[in-house]
Amino acid sequence: MVLSYFLGIGIGLGLKTENELRNGIKRLDHQITFSNYKSLNVKVVGRNSLYIFYALQGGREVISTPIDGNVVAIKKLQRFK
Repeated sequence: MVLSYFLGIGIGLGLKTENELRNGIKRLDHQITFSNYKSLNVKVVGRNSLYIFYALQGGREVISTPIDGNVVAIKKLQRFK
């Protein structure tokens, strides 16, 4: 029963992300600062201990970047209504 709950949540969030990517990303939620101090506002799709997965505004593809040595900071952007 509990497994079904978490499986359903995972599938639902995955379908939502797929729909956003097909229609182009509109809402950006993080700012990534790279080692050359260039910053990008992006939609973070996921991350683990080695990589960050993100999409640019209007983008329809996911970009993966190694965190170690490339990313200086990841900042969550404020949501305005």
